Amino acid sequence: MGCFGLSGRRTIGRLFCAFGLMAGVILLLACGGVWAAVLPAGFVESVVASGLSAPTAMAFTPDGRIFVTEQGGQLRVIKNEALLPTPFVTVTTTSAGERGLLGVAIDPNFAVNHFVYVYYTATSPTIHNRVSRFTANGDVAVPGSEMVLFELNNLSSATNHNGGALHFGPDGKLYFAAGENANPANSQTIANVLGKIMRINRDGSIPTDNPTSFPGISGTPTGQNRAIWAVGLRNPYTFAFQPVTGRMFINDVGQSTWEEINDGIAGSNYGWNICEGFCSPPNPTYRDPLFEYGHGGGPTTGCAITGGAFYNPAVRQFPITFTGKYFFADYCSGWIRHFDPATGTARVWASGISAPLDLLVGGDGSLYYLANGSGAVYRIRYVTADFDYDADGRSDVSVFRPSSATWYLQRSRDGFYGVQFGVATDRIAPADYDGDGRTDVAVYRPSTGYWYILKSGNGTVTFDRFGVSEDLPVPADRDGDGLADLSVFRPSTGIWYYKSSISGTLVGAQFGTNGDKPIVGNFDGDTVPDLAVFRPSTGVWYWRNSTDGSIIGVQFGLSSDLITPADFDGDGRTDAAVFRPSTGVWYVRNSGSGMVSATPFGLNGDVPAPADYDGDGRADIAVFRTSDGVWYLLNSSTGGFTAVPFGVNGDRPTEAAFR
Repeated sequence: MGCFGLSGRRTIGRLFCAFGLMAGVILLLACGGVWAAVLPAGFVESVVASGLSAPTAMAFTPDGRIFVTEQGGQLRVIKNEALLPTPFVTVTTTSAGERGLLGVAIDPNFAVNHFVYVYYTATSPTIHNRVSRFTANGDVAVPGSEMVLFELNNLSSATNHNGGALHFGPDGKLYFAAGENANPANSQTIANVLGKIMRINRDGSIPTDNPTSFPGISGTPTGQNRAIWAVGLRNPYTFAFQPVTGRMFINDVGQSTWEEINDGIAGSNYGWNICEGFCSPPNPTYRDPLFEYGHGGGPTTGCAITGGAFYNPAVRQFPITFTGKYFFADYCSGWIRHFDPATGTARVWASGISAPLDLLVGGDGSLYYLANGSGAVYRIRYVTADFDYDADGRSDVSVFRPSSATWYLQRSRDGFYGVQFGVATDRIAPADYDGDGRTDVAVYRPSTGYWYILKSGNGTVTFDRFGVSEDLPVPADRDGDGLADLSVFRPSTGIWYYKSSISGTLVGAQFGTNGDKPIVGNFDGDTVPDLAVFRPSTGVWYWRNSTDGSIIGVQFGLSSDLITPADFDGDGRTDAAVFRPSTGVWYVRNSGSGMVSATPFGLNGDVPAPADYDGDGRADIAVFRTSDGVWYLLNSSTGGFTAVPFGVNGDRPTEAAFR
């Protein structure tokens, strides 16, 4: 079937899997291979599923499955990160040029009605695009359940500019986009639906409150053309709605000069082909784009704007600075950038992607992208490395010196930093309290119950009273907003208390007994820390999964062991682990398989300080040797050993703050 392509200056059709010429730029797309994107510091990607044939679009179901359209007509299902061998459904289509199965949407009430919507090129009675609805029965469609909702106009011999995106809006209506079939005149008429955005009810009927007039075009739509919601588009391959606000952005593929991000507003005329990009001179009849970028092969240029997704997840996984940004991709240049609606500017973000066509923000807060060139779905997540003071995705060697109440940080990106903060008797409590992806210097003062935090974002100091003298600080993001919450464990009662950074509400939960050691960890991998303790008297770990409230108990360790919980295998779940001072051996229990590994690394008297020092998403085994102030790190990626002199006898490694 070849590689799917989008039309820029000329008809490209499918971009051949060898060399292709586009706008004077030679591109090499290796179809079928799995590529690795170049990502900014702190971000990592993983393949969710591969083996897709010319994929064109994707959509999430409420239960986490991903439905992916293949140009040749198969609607595939990814379940538990595996591509199911049986398609959900196969439609009869033609994959000539840019035709085929192009879009998919899941009904907002899918859990009840099981409706799945698709946009594809039908072959009878004549070639045209169609919107249909299917009913799901598990991972396949109910046989014979196709309900045709909308038949678009017949197509000419031109096989490009089909559009194909469809999404439900915040009003519960189904929106879909159609290209102008390589005929610009279609965009400026209401006699057909080509080169436009349509809005229909989920049963295919047309809402009575659709626009009835459009700037620059005389008359009122009649018949099925009453579905027209906006006009004047060339090839609006993707669009997206912002959660909460409901704002719509439309990506319109340009011809020879500009790619556009448009503000989706009912009744608008976006000006093609009177204007490409911003109208010059300005013309109030046509709505100018919010943002445009030029054609070329560089990090900020391209030839076909594709996938779009607002970063407003219910559970934020990226740093707070990304909230509200609009991610978009270019098919030809293979990059993803993000646009800030507040400033009207865009920034370079990721590159080296093989023909990206669709973007989605998942329920886990990760960004998912569909790479047509490599036939795979990828997930990008932010590696929230603990003790990362410079936001490069790597934990930094760092100590607190009680004798001078000074923090010394050997930041892996920004170099050495020292700051006097606290007093000798304070309990150190470093965490990311302002959500900028950088660990903040912070202390808890038992004598007063006050927390003092030095915000990395702006250098301000905040303080708050929360706790009593016996409390142990265990800060973590317990309300899911991406900001660490003030949190303590009270040994005498076994009660956890935290103060929500969202509402300021005080929350208390009984979990543990006197003598237990509190643990900061995410054992179920849902990004929300679980209440967890280690009971030295029995060597048992207990945690309460935040996903379902179930309590897990695992016997692992001796009373004399030092607990070292961390994510050693990079699966997003905390592993139970201990360091045995008497032998210098680390024991790690894999959270996925339950297998136990034993690694000799350290001496009696060493302070265990595991963290992700190499930024690969896995905690490295590490110790701080108090006798000589040297850190010893075992790199999880290479197995190599590193010695880092940093500190003196008496220093407290910040990586051991909550152990």
